[in-house]
Amino acid sequence: MKKMGKFTERLSNTKIPTVEELLKREIRNDISAFPEDLCDDIKDRFERGVINPAMFTPVQKAVEDWWKNKFSVPFGERESILKKRFLDSQKKSEEKVLRAGNFGEKEPLEKSHSTEKMDLNKIFKEVRQEKPKTFLVSKVSRAQKVVKVLTDELGKLSMEDKKIVDRFEGNEWLRSWEANRFSEIISAVWEKKYGFSFEVEDEVDKLLNDKYPEDNSATSKLEQLLVDALVEKDEVTVEKVKEFYLEIFPDQLHGVEIIFAIPQFLRKQELAESGLLNRAGYEDLTEDRFIISNFVLNNSQDKDLLNSFWLTLDLIAQEMKFMGTDVNPRSNSYPRYIDSLRSSVLSELAAYDTLKKIGLRPKLASPRQDAFEGVDLLEGDNNAFQILGDYTVFNGPAFVDLNTVSDDFISLQKTRAKEYDPRAKKYRDAQVKMPSGQVVSAKLFDKIVKMKTKLNQLENSSGRKLNGFLLNIPHEEFNQLSGLPSNDLLVFVKDRIKIVDFDSGFGTTSPEWPSSAKFLTAHDFYRREFLSNLADFPRDIQSLVRFRYQSGGQLDVAQIKSLKQALDAYCTLKFGLKFTKDKDVLVRAIREKYYPSVN
Repeated sequence: MKKMGKFTERLSNTKIPTVEELLKREIRNDISAFPEDLCDDIKDRFERGVINPAMFTPVQKAVEDWWKNKFSVPFGERESILKKRFLDSQKKSEEKVLRAGNFGEKEPLEKSHSTEKMDLNKIFKEVRQEKPKTFLVSKVSRAQKVVKVLTDELGKLSMEDKKIVDRFEGNEWLRSWEANRFSEIISAVWEKKYGFSFEVEDEVDKLLNDKYPEDNSATSKLEQLLVDALVEKDEVTVEKVKEFYLEIFPDQLHGVEIIFAIPQFLRKQELAESGLLNRAGYEDLTEDRFIISNFVLNNSQDKDLLNSFWLTLDLIAQEMKFMGTDVNPRSNSYPRYIDSLRSSVLSELAAYDTLKKIGLRPKLASPRQDAFEGVDLLEGDNNAFQILGDYTVFNGPAFVDLNTVSDDFISLQKTRAKEYDPRAKKYRDAQVKMPSGQVVSAKLFDKIVKMKTKLNQLENSSGRKLNGFLLNIPHEEFNQLSGLPSNDLLVFVKDRIKIVDFDSGFGTTSPEWPSSAKFLTAHDFYRREFLSNLADFPRDIQSLVRFRYQSGGQLDVAQIKSLKQALDAYCTLKFGLKFTKDKDVLVRAIREKYYPSVN
């Protein structure tokens, strides 16, 4: 009772931030809920301190719509809601400290540790008796529980709705419209089966807890104890649990080390985002990601293990957000860092597996290459890949060969991050039409330019030619546990990458040419001559020849000029004719070369 009295007193003396500051926090923590085309503007105006939405009409409407959808009250009533949420969060944080035994006057360390030692020894003994197969307790998320209790009813859905549920159960990313439909399905089926609305969260949770009671096994208790110790930086307990895990799970050292390193990884990520992480720390951060990527890659077929792995990382992040750090005393960013980590790791593994399945020899870039050279994957000695999330204007992947993006093309682009679409009456990502004809967003084009700049710097410092490729993979194209790619992604990449002359030999086989010239055009003759003698062209022109005559891509003005000059030089040397001036005679000469019997 005495402690609770102090607890109430501390809450009453808490200084409440301004309404504008509280609103900024809410928006920052829920930025993914806003329209994608306005996210950058909202970040600029709210995260950087410009917090009056009335100054910017599109932003104002987006904020008001978001508020109404989230809290079901007018935006004008935000003050009372925001203050109540702040005090509630303070209460949860203080209760967390109270449960941890750190409220008010701290107890002597010796007493605390002797109690923990006694409890730990008991739990260790019970865990040994349970003989768990892995160091991670099997977990089921709330959404997975909902689907499980509705299994019979969901089996009666239409084929289209069943596909959406199957995608969710298969840990595939749901597209925006699929996610909306999925919510509609669950709400309708739930109310039909149980007779009350799915929106009544307390009743839903009570039913789910009855169906799936909390795991009270010693293994589960030990894991929760470990999470608390990691979050609260209880080094004595952490070390004892770690020694125990390493003793009974000697074949799972990789995964054990990752779980114990996650709090430190999240804190380094926070320092990096705040601009306070030095060069060595940043390389350490990418090395942590590299280790996690290898763990997921090596266990890509064990869905139960990976499901528990990601849910454990989520649990640690959720617990940590109540503790805060010196950088941000009330940090809510840790769960977002896990989401970002998961997206980054899985998209890279999707690219890795895709390249491997189509015949290449990819390998994960080293932490130093990832951190300072912007390279995620390597293929052979000279081929570097950067893998991105969903930066394209339209849903779907994007593949860009940087050899086809000239400096002249880049200099001609004057793009903005946003542009107003008068038809839709809203702002959207500005668009750039690439030489290949594919339309990409200004954000993706900015990534292309940055990667090309870095590769140019690497070429100058190393003295060797580097081929750069950028692959953008939407989330719906890979599994959300393992990163295994979809068949559509495999087909997409294979169709576009076969024009590239990789060191592994993929794509270098000459195409099969027709035995008769009866139906061939001038372009067909050019295609056979130039592709059959590709090695006679300079290295920087070879990619343009392949792009024009093998993939059928569209070149920009500067590239067309460079290609025509090279073709003039080649045809003059081989046939004594100019490509740009003597086309009719040149076509007859090439025709005679390959089909001499045709008059």
